[in-house]
Amino acid sequence: MAQITDTAPVLPTPSYAPGSRILVTGAAGGLGQHLTARLRQLGFRVRALDRMPRPAIDLFYDQAAPSDDSDNLEWIHFDYSPGDDLSPFVQDCVAVIHTAATVSLSESFNELRADNVTFVEELYEAAARANVLHFIHISCASVYRADRGVHTEDSPVEGFNGYEQTKIASESALTRHAQANSADESTPQLPYTILRPALLYGPGCTSMAASMVTIPAILGGMISYLPGLSGGPRTNWCHIEDALNAVITVLGNPDAFGRCFNVADNAALSFGEVLTAIADAYGLDVGPSVPFPNASMLALVTPLIDNDSAFDIGRHFMRQAWKRVQSRHDLKSPLRPRLDRSALFYVDDDSIVIANELQKLGWKPIWPSFQRGIIDTIRWYQEQGWVPRFDRQSQVELLDANRHHGIVYTEELHGFAHVATQSNGGQQPQNATAFQLELEWPTIPRLLAVTEGHINGSLTIDGLVHNATLQGISTIRLLPPFQMTYEFGFVDENQNSFRFCGTRKVRGLLPLRSPGQLDGHIINHRGECIATLSLQTTSPPTKLLPLLTERLRA
Repeated sequence: MAQITDTAPVLPTPSYAPGSRILVTGAAGGLGQHLTARLRQLGFRVRALDRMPRPAIDLFYDQAAPSDDSDNLEWIHFDYSPGDDLSPFVQDCVAVIHTAATVSLSESFNELRADNVTFVEELYEAAARANVLHFIHISCASVYRADRGVHTEDSPVEGFNGYEQTKIASESALTRHAQANSADESTPQLPYTILRPALLYGPGCTSMAASMVTIPAILGGMISYLPGLSGGPRTNWCHIEDALNAVITVLGNPDAFGRCFNVADNAALSFGEVLTAIADAYGLDVGPSVPFPNASMLALVTPLIDNDSAFDIGRHFMRQAWKRVQSRHDLKSPLRPRLDRSALFYVDDDSIVIANELQKLGWKPIWPSFQRGIIDTIRWYQEQGWVPRFDRQSQVELLDANRHHGIVYTEELHGFAHVATQSNGGQQPQNATAFQLELEWPTIPRLLAVTEGHINGSLTIDGLVHNATLQGISTIRLLPPFQMTYEFGFVDENQNSFRFCGTRKVRGLLPLRSPGQLDGHIINHRGECIATLSLQTTSPPTKLLPLLTERLRA
């Protein structure tokens, strides 16, 4: 991840003098940690408030958090309850930046009211009595009524779930209290600004949209070839650094007083494009795209959505699958896959917002597209050990670490590929084909079991590819029908991607030494079958060695 000071655009300088104290609530969250770091870099003293203890590692400022409070950071561990005395927290502060909230799509309005509404009201009143100069409240862009078109700050709002309803209520309460104070000359005046960021993502984020990055990681550990996804409702995203810069832009700026601003990037992507972008950022193989389910198809699963037992099973499966990913890759991650009924309805309609009003104040997104920002985010997560790596070197290291017993061998296959061309009137000429393969089985194949191995090697098909590097998986099935499957990907000289899928029969007692015919086909990135292959093993496997012996030799 690039340093914050390197990537930040030129922003208006806050009008408050360096050394002034600013209260940041929700300081242990993704945005709160970024704000704490940036404000300290700008020379402010920060009073950080959160129900969570101070993180042991300061991710965005010092490499290790000091054991005692430094001169410009005061960390307060505080779990709010209605009626608490908040005056000590706002004392001597020039501004309050309120990022704290309970983020949940499954809890009701009444369950979230105290944290997300009452806390805002009481904190604002305490800040006004303490003569704070500016109150910044972080809301969300999901408060707009679900419909087609683009949402500006004047678009109608309508909460679909309890969380959205509390955000709307907190905005209304803030406006109401400010107007009441303005009408009472004996009450100190406290200007406020409301920011409505789109779906937040980026380094340090652990909730809401951040849970989506676990899905390709789970699938990538289960299958070697992910289908792409196209279409679906469109929405904007907001990189955490852009949300941070929005706060700095409005902080102490009179042109932002009493106003609400959208914060979002410039590219509205479909849901399918978002998931595909995450898989690409991991470096996972993404195959032909399948269309995102339309409204009619989603309606068919409504009975399943309304079934609590089905959701419980789905949640349990996701949690267990993520635990296996963490165990296999030795991760210690705060990220968690989420399966909320309310979240499914976020993929029902477009939710596009524009941030023109904020840009008039000098703000500009440094991550204008999710497709660029998610690469930076995934790399940061990987550096922190929050998500796995799927690059070739990491996979080799993982295989080496997990080896206990098994076998490795090489084999050669020769035959012909029938490649369809448009120039021969539909006829399929024969193209000589040669495979050089190394198959690696971390576990020795056993009778009455299905075992998975790994394939590396090269192939040549006259007129298509020459000595192309391939990588994939193979399975051996030692129960009727006795067979092996081969599945791997490769690219040609023009960097076009292809996939081979094939099977061959084997003899149960001597599966790895049984020559036979391998039949398969090649598909391109559009899912079109461009060739069928028929190959023969030219000799029994060679270099048949135990993996344990290979490790000892190394």
